[in-house]
Amino acid sequence: MANYAATIKAQVDGTPGSDDMPGRLIFSTTADGGTSSTERMRITSDGKVGIGGTPLEPLDIILNTTSRRLLFRHTNSVNTIQSANASSNNEAVALSGDNIRFHTGSSGTGSEIVRMDSNGRVLISQTSARASGGVSGMLQVERADSNGAINIVQNQNSAAGAPVLILGKSRGTSIGSNTVVADNDTLGTINFAGADGTDLNTPAASISCAVDGTPGSDDMPGRLIFSTTADGASSVTERMRIDSGGDFKFSGRLNVVNGASSILKLGVESGDFSYRVRANVSSSVNGGFLIEDGNSLNDLYKIVSGSSGSHTFFIDGSTKMTLSSVGSLLVANTGTLNIGDGGAILGGSNNIHYFARNAGTGSAVLWIKGGSGQAYFLGDGDLVNTNNNYGGISDQNLKENIVDANSQWDDIKALKIRNYNFKESTKFSTHRQIGVIAQELEASGMNGLVRDHEEGHKSVDYSVLYMKAIKALQEGMTKIETLETKVAALEAG
Repeated sequence: MANYAATIKAQVDGTPGSDDMPGRLIFSTTADGGTSSTERMRITSDGKVGIGGTPLEPLDIILNTTSRRLLFRHTNSVNTIQSANASSNNEAVALSGDNIRFHTGSSGTGSEIVRMDSNGRVLISQTSARASGGVSGMLQVERADSNGAINIVQNQNSAAGAPVLILGKSRGTSIGSNTVVADNDTLGTINFAGADGTDLNTPAASISCAVDGTPGSDDMPGRLIFSTTADGASSVTERMRIDSGGDFKFSGRLNVVNGASSILKLGVESGDFSYRVRANVSSSVNGGFLIEDGNSLNDLYKIVSGSSGSHTFFIDGSTKMTLSSVGSLLVANTGTLNIGDGGAILGGSNNIHYFARNAGTGSAVLWIKGGSGQAYFLGDGDLVNTNNNYGGISDQNLKENIVDANSQWDDIKALKIRNYNFKESTKFSTHRQIGVIAQELEASGMNGLVRDHEEGHKSVDYSVLYMKAIKALQEGMTKIETLETKVAALEAG
């Protein structure tokens, strides 16, 4: 028998009878190097087309008799493309009305996993679209287990090889348009919604991006807006934004959770943070708030809460200034000031202002400068000023009961002018001085010139004493002038 390159055979395909002759067509070809033809396709008596074997559906493509096959069929108004093995017809793709359905399964039962509906929406693990967060999106994933997630993974041996999710916007009205957006246009939003018993349309929070300036070619300033929904509300409210300049703006509180390990890091410097904010600072009261240097962890600023709390400023980890809970401002010290100490206390005990410096004669403790002069208190207690001028308010318009002073002769005569020096235990300068003793003034009856101080010391109002001396000098001058007149009269007689 001659070798044929190809054949088409017509065979009886059933039981013939009167006016009944069922038939099939068999198409065969001979492979390269073959000596006989092999069936490649048949058309059965009921119109089914089988490629590679006997068809089970209108179009059946069989790889071999024991492996996979691809079937095309139309049942109940549904066009179906099936992937199956030799004994089952599992659905793969079904065209039903305006929907395209994708199925998987085994043992002859296929389960729908993806559907594309008439609006072009892709539905994964769900058969009908629904809105969530007020939007019925074009890609929807819904599960009744813990697998309701979308994973994006990229495998690339490169530092830049990472998956990307891009949300973009154009002001154009057609696909592919690049019409420029405008300031304040929203470019994309991520919404978080939860079922409220009625639907999934009420948002709980959102993160959105908007244009933050005037865009142009290769210039797209943007801001991020973080919003949450308050308890009892049905829409989100902006809580924080990061603008195009990198500034953070908050509409509520920035809470640092209690605990030494709960830290807010501020700034970036050489790959490390510049400052840290830490809550619940260890203290003897209710805790507090601490700003530390991010590299050395030295304290920079500390607030301690509670009735005995304070605000403290540090440099290189040591206290430089403290505002106490009673309102006292302590500069370069942490408590009371004594002779030889340094620093200042503003609004201290009984609202007294204290200034201290471990310095003596010639060194200023408090220095006051004006536009044309200066005054300073020295470490030994002396007061020095530019013009050697010391005054008091003496306007007649402010005074009343103005009369001549009584005689001061006896008071001045009773004064004991002494030389003395301060004891070393006082830490005052111990040089030899001239003056009066407060207790001796009291003994002579001049109590009005002596003041008792809260430290337990006494002081003398030397300015009043000097005025008493001037009055006594005037009295002495009068007596001298009277004597001079009498002497002159005697000499003339």
